[in-house]
Amino acid sequence: TGAGKDGTADNGAAGLAGSSSASGLSAANLLSQQKPTKEVTVSLVRRAVSSDAHAVKELITPFAVAIFGNQNPARLIEQAVICIVLVDADDEVLGFGAFCDFPVQPRRSQRVPIVKWPAWLELNYSMSKASPFDTLFCHLLVAKPGFSTGLYDEIMSAVFQSMPHIRQLLLMTNEDAALGVALTNTFT
Repeated sequence: TGAGKDGTADNGAAGLAGSSSASGLSAANLLSQQKPTKEVTVSLVRRAVSSDAHAVKELITPFAVAIFGNQNPARLIEQAVICIVLVDADDEVLGFGAFCDFPVQPRRSQRVPIVKWPAWLELNYSMSKASPFDTLFCHLLVAKPGFSTGLYDEIMSAVFQSMPHIRQLLLMTNEDAALGVALTNTFT
């Protein structure tokens, strides 16, 4: 499933099954445990830098690992096409998104060579409009517990504003991944 620049859904690329994650916790249980502890105000939306990696790692929950796999924030910050970080007035990292020009491929048996992903998307998901020139793939999207929906929207908006040629952001997951409310709302 993808988010289009115009706010429309671009369905077809992500599994939305409601099964539990590998840790045995359901998405609903994980989300209900993430209650806001204080009001959060985003003071700055900026590109992530290597010094943000430790704070981003602290935002990665078992729920995020179930969706995105074990991601290394430092590697993503250095290698992704764009990484966005949201910080508050105290420079505390509130949210992070990393977007690459190739899909996340969580299962080794489904790996697709980077140069072949447009044809693979068209064949498997009837997504003929996706091209390397206007499509990015979400490799990690995390936020402070309890605030993910609003922060995810801020991150997605920042990507589209920073890269006007990007028309769609796609999220590729395992078919059995439970996305939870915030990711489902963001990518459908």
